[in-house]
Amino acid sequence: MQRRLREVGFLLLLPLAIYLFACLWTYSPADPGWSHVGEPEKVANFGGKVGAYMADLLFYFCGALAYAFPALLLLVGAVVLRGAEEIERSPLEPALRLIGGLAFFVAGSGLAQMHFNGPSQLPAQAGGVLGALIGGSLTRGFGFLGATLFLLALFLIAVTLATGLSWFKVMDAIGRGLLALVGWIRDRSRRADDWTAARQARVEREVVRKVDTARQSKREPLKIEPTLAPIEKSERARRENQIPLFVGSSKEGEVPPLALLDEPKQRVVGYSQETLDALSRQVEFKLKDFRIDAQVVSAHPGPVITRFEMQPAPGIKGS
Repeated sequence: MQRRLREVGFLLLLPLAIYLFACLWTYSPADPGWSHVGEPEKVANFGGKVGAYMADLLFYFCGALAYAFPALLLLVGAVVLRGAEEIERSPLEPALRLIGGLAFFVAGSGLAQMHFNGPSQLPAQAGGVLGALIGGSLTRGFGFLGATLFLLALFLIAVTLATGLSWFKVMDAIGRGLLALVGWIRDRSRRADDWTAARQARVEREVVRKVDTARQSKREPLKIEPTLAPIEKSERARRENQIPLFVGSSKEGEVPPLALLDEPKQRVVGYSQETLDALSRQVEFKLKDFRIDAQVVSAHPGPVITRFEMQPAPGIKGS
């Protein structure tokens, strides 16, 4: 039963809040109102004559803060729909909420009157009659700064009493949000810098590759001069003598013919053409690590070391 009554109360407050907001939003000074006489035949307010009178009355007393009344009705409807568990747990809860609501309109009207008082279509000033009374009295007594600080503190206290909102939790949540936003921006900036650096490096590598490919296609083949290792007769071969194959067929003291001997095969000591090309490219790349641009024009492999002849780029001196 109580659940159905709460739902009925919420369903009554919801359309009332929507109706009141429509009346305030479509307020026109030309409509008839509580503070002035308008044209009763032509009513521009969506709420009709009743809506025009209600909007004029709220704007006259509370100023622009009248827009808080629909929100207040929605808040009351939410409390009614949820139930009265919190009220039953604390007997002072209804009184604190009522005091907070009244203080909210008092402080809000005063602040609006002091800081947003400009030309408008409202029947009174930005804070209404209530804001003019509160803001003017506090300004004459405490000055503009003192009145502002007092009303601001009262406004924060009123919101806490009326809704149970903790401003310290709000500040903590805002701080966490700002830190998360700063971290996200910093991470995106770091990623953007890394992406830009990687893209620049990729472009530079592509340029170097194209230049190197074009240069390699135009370069002359390496001049490789193989070194023939001399064949030395071993000590054992010198000690041993060739045994005559045809004993008695030659005269005393005649040397056997050289045709009996086989010509020794010449051995080529060194690297292949592909290996020397690869070594030449490696030497050029190593020199580029030290910002030295040079080209290998010839290679002279030896039994122990391989000598490369370099052609430095224009403007590079060697010693």
